[in-house]
Amino acid sequence: MALKRLLLLASAFTACFAYEKFQPESITYDELLSDDLFSSNQVLSRFRNEIETRGILAVSDIPGLAEVYAKAVEQASRCSKVSDAAKTSVFADGTKRTTLASTFSVSAGYSPVNHGGNFPACNDFDVNSLLVREIVSLVSSKFTERLSEEFVSRSGTPFLQTKEGKRFDSILSVVNAGNHLDHFHSYSKKPTTKVEVDMATIDFHTDQGLFIAFLPAKMLKSGSNDAGQFVLQFSDMSLREVVFANDMNTLVFMMGDGMKQFVNPKLSVERQIYVPPHALTMSAEAENERLWFGRMFLAPEEAILEPYGLSFGEIQELTVESLRSGTSLSTPTIGCSGGRVSRELSEDSCLDDTIFCWSRCMNTTAYGLYYDGFAYSEDNCLANGFNFMECVHPSTDTIYNATVQAHGGFRPACTNSTTQYVASPLITQPDNEECNFANFVAEGKSKFTDGEWRPSESDDFVVQWKLNNRFSTSEDEVCFRVAYNGIAGWLSIGLYNAAGQELQISTDGQVGSRGNVMIGAPVVMGIFFDEDGQEVGVHEYLIHSSETRFPLWNTPIADNVSNIADSMYNLTDCFSEMQFCTTAFGNRELEMNGFNHFMWGYDSRRTIASKHVPTSRGTAFLDFSFADGVNAPSSSGGGGLDDEIKFALIGGGIGAGSVLLVAAALVFAFPSQSNPLDDLQDPDSDDSATTATDVKVAI
Repeated sequence: MALKRLLLLASAFTACFAYEKFQPESITYDELLSDDLFSSNQVLSRFRNEIETRGILAVSDIPGLAEVYAKAVEQASRCSKVSDAAKTSVFADGTKRTTLASTFSVSAGYSPVNHGGNFPACNDFDVNSLLVREIVSLVSSKFTERLSEEFVSRSGTPFLQTKEGKRFDSILSVVNAGNHLDHFHSYSKKPTTKVEVDMATIDFHTDQGLFIAFLPAKMLKSGSNDAGQFVLQFSDMSLREVVFANDMNTLVFMMGDGMKQFVNPKLSVERQIYVPPHALTMSAEAENERLWFGRMFLAPEEAILEPYGLSFGEIQELTVESLRSGTSLSTPTIGCSGGRVSRELSEDSCLDDTIFCWSRCMNTTAYGLYYDGFAYSEDNCLANGFNFMECVHPSTDTIYNATVQAHGGFRPACTNSTTQYVASPLITQPDNEECNFANFVAEGKSKFTDGEWRPSESDDFVVQWKLNNRFSTSEDEVCFRVAYNGIAGWLSIGLYNAAGQELQISTDGQVGSRGNVMIGAPVVMGIFFDEDGQEVGVHEYLIHSSETRFPLWNTPIADNVSNIADSMYNLTDCFSEMQFCTTAFGNRELEMNGFNHFMWGYDSRRTIASKHVPTSRGTAFLDFSFADGVNAPSSSGGGGLDDEIKFALIGGGIGAGSVLLVAAALVFAFPSQSNPLDDLQDPDSDDSATTATDVKVAI
């Protein structure tokens, strides 16, 4: 958790601070080639030390590289403006990245780029880009040999193998059997972009594959390599801004996530390879282009990734399919170490008439027809008085920002906004030995004397109640106390709606619905922070009839209609609680002599309810005739998993990362069904925010 907190802090302040400069160590091309020079103590120790401690090393003085590289990236910039092969992505800070990509493998050679026509700019690019790729192949081949010689499986077990038993016993054998992805990137800032806070263009992440080889970026107009802020995180958690020598005859190698997945587990403890998280903030110089080339070295498609029993090729197919279909938010975590998410595949995987939005591909035609009566497209948006078609947060009219909120209430829409979505402030939890939750709960028992329920014995969330006579009258009611061991952004309890149907628009444009127990459900929420216009206090709400986004139902039921009375909330330095009395939630009376099907939740990480990160929520049957409320088994309802299973996965305190892995296993087991956890996955939630680093292709 300390690592996650540090990475989250690092990502928030990447663009705000001047870091100590760091220039990667290097060895010359001649030293890499020559056995005698490489085996000298100075060169060999430098090679080992940089790979083990920083995960980055440059090879300098490569003959002829600078000249062809300068030509190739400039031609890539011109070619990308006309080529059908060019793919464009827009990042949270308004940076646009255009990519020309192709592949290389030892067995198949260099794949051409299909530009869709005969363009002079692309013809020149094809010639010089091939020269760059050939030089990179020569240097990378020798680098891989050296890496393979120095980092050997400690017991002779293979790093990877296929289902048929083919072994990959060395790093060299893994690299030679895998595909290599070549990317020519051109980055530029939108002149109209207005970002309210400093933010990284690409936040802290590690690269897929074993490693990446890249050429230092250069700016198109100035020709310099002062091309934005590239920040590296060292193993001691310190951050450094990476600067490269002006010599453009240099190729830089940086270790990737594959080293963590299947190489380091086979190495001795003393010879572990460091994989550096890194981030990029684009230069503020608008309308100048940052030009860059990189090659990613992937694992063989037929090799099996333990413990999933799936090949890397199968994992990639499942990832692309889940993104296109929108059936699972968990599949992209498979094949990434530490529960990280493979997002970069998403941008290149969406089909025509779809846009990558809310961690999936969304159909722009269907969403436009449903909400505004016309298909969303750049041309149609302009014709209807808007400047852009974007993935937006409708309630705030802000642009999708995957680095801070990969999941949460976004959809395609026409907009004039250029403001990027900003995450809710993080809550700092108390680290105080004087905070005694057991005493806090015991204090409640002296007043709420008739029952107490927790999701588990050790859980930090508690519901207590007193029956029949309210404290100020003798009316037949239940008075609740809902408490949390820590600082909460909000607490909530309400009645499960088994008939709830949530709006669904599929990637192929079909409009329908699915069961969701939150839809139309009455709830009582305690909101503790006066931010973003939300109403602080304890109030009764009715969740929207087709969507769960909080801004659609954030107006409390009027006091003269609401069921609750004697409400109060309390936020101390240690704990959070709300209290209220009621006979009903919404139009549903409480059952005093049988089970009530409740749902509950809280957010301990974010202060704004519409931007929450629900690390704990679930459902429960409570019978007020029992002191613990749950002296009977629950039954299935509302679609998806049985409530006991939902409770075990979501309500039992298991972290979001574990839930994602369980969900992934269920998706693989039942590929024709929707994600069984979806009926408790609120579109306002940010399930990915529990992961501090993401796995992406490259910067």
